[in-house]
Amino acid sequence: MILDKRRYIAPLLTVILIFSIGSVKAAVLNINAVSNNTLNPVNVFFDAGTYVLNPIGTVDGGTFNAFSAGPGTGGRVGSWKWQYSFSSAEFGRIDVNFGPFQLTEMDAFATAVSASFTLTQGANVEFFIADGPNGYEYSGDNFGGISLSTVPVPAAAWLFGSGLIGLIGIARRKKA
Repeated sequence: MILDKRRYIAPLLTVILIFSIGSVKAAVLNINAVSNNTLNPVNVFFDAGTYVLNPIGTVDGGTFNAFSAGPGTGGRVGSWKWQYSFSSAEFGRIDVNFGPFQLTEMDAFATAVSASFTLTQGANVEFFIADGPNGYEYSGDNFGGISLSTVPVPAAAWLFGSGLIGLIGIARRKKA
């Protein structure tokens, strides 16, 4: 019996890629809207590379869904936001999703967007919620915060590649 080695290449590569992903994990960042302002940011060291910041909520392992910037009308109704800032010496400050206030916490989470950054060398990146002219004056009456998953781009590329190789293998099997 002659084996066609090409039939086994795609499934084997898929298995190898899936097992190699195990060593690269996403980190969760929780930015508290009361305490993590411009004076007290969440400070994280990242190796050189490109990173994607994905919004996550409590269902996905984060501590927060969104934050309320103050009591608002009717308690916290109408005062919910999903926004944050991050900065480093290399790329400066980046503000993410500075849109209008939302009625509820989950309405604000629905406006969440991904962001990314690239570092040419390892460096600290600061994450914070700016509230007030200098970024800290009004944070005392905030409630909640923002949760992010930080994923190195190579991990995303490996995951995409393994899925692609798996699909190619399935397509070849159906063709044969």
